[in-house]
Amino acid sequence: MQSIRWPRVLFGGILAGLVIFILEGITSLVYAEEITLSLANHDLALGQGARHMALYALFCAGAGWGAVWLYAAILPRFGAGIRSAVIAGLATWALWFIPATLSWIALGLLAPWVVAYSLSVALVESVAAAFVGAWIYPDPDAARG
Repeated sequence: MQSIRWPRVLFGGILAGLVIFILEGITSLVYAEEITLSLANHDLALGQGARHMALYALFCAGAGWGAVWLYAAILPRFGAGIRSAVIAGLATWALWFIPATLSWIALGLLAPWVVAYSLSVALVESVAAAFVGAWIYPDPDAARG
């Protein structure tokens, strides 16, 4: 059994996290006003400074690293390719994005439609990030010929 190549996971995770960060930034424009209004109803404000962006970038990088690590971990069982990337993306979405997003409803801060939209977008982001990770983390058996 091949061991996980951590430099590839690190590099692939950074790129996968960047994919998530960019897609999230683009799609959040749709519901940014709703989030701002919902938070204002609770006397809260959406943090938009450099510190907040850095923390969110770290959150996205964590999701990217998780997706690539999962992809690398399941390679021996499922093989390299689209199927494994989709599985890693779905697992990342289920383990990373669902709990984080549902906490907004649990706290009573966002409308269910905003959470549903956010989860839908996160599903696409997670699978796209896993595809990028799969591209960076090639099948070690293919290299041996």
